[in-house]
Amino acid sequence: MKITCGIYLINKQNELLICHPTNHSDSTWTIPKGVFDVDDISYLNAAVRELHEETNIKLNFEDIVQDIPISLGSIKYKKSNKALVGFYAKLKINHNLFDLKCNSFFDIYDKKIPEVDDYKWVPIDDAYNLIHETQVTLLKDYLK
Repeated sequence: MKITCGIYLINKQNELLICHPTNHSDSTWTIPKGVFDVDDISYLNAAVRELHEETNIKLNFEDIVQDIPISLGSIKYKKSNKALVGFYAKLKINHNLFDLKCNSFFDIYDKKIPEVDDYKWVPIDDAYNLIHETQVTLLKDYLK
């Protein structure tokens, strides 16, 4: 089973950072996440690495309320052989300090294309209608 790791990054206005994958439809949004690989020390390390690759955010644990992202556990996707390991981090700094851009690329026709082409901060209730149902479930379970 493939393991993906991601961070639910929440700003001071209680908005969630979501990303639009370049190769998906306009309606597809996701938390910053990606595959756990053999070079990752832990699931948290993979989630922090993916956050940086997809958003350019180098998460400094001093900049979040909890001092370290909170583990939300894992959940299996219903329609594929993969699972999401999620972490929750609420910022205590202004989210406008971040220069959001994608540092991760894939090749199409000998051209490098960023994995992510757009970002937005959305109220958590709005995010429930935008992100994948598996991502919604993990966040709702934590926020109950």
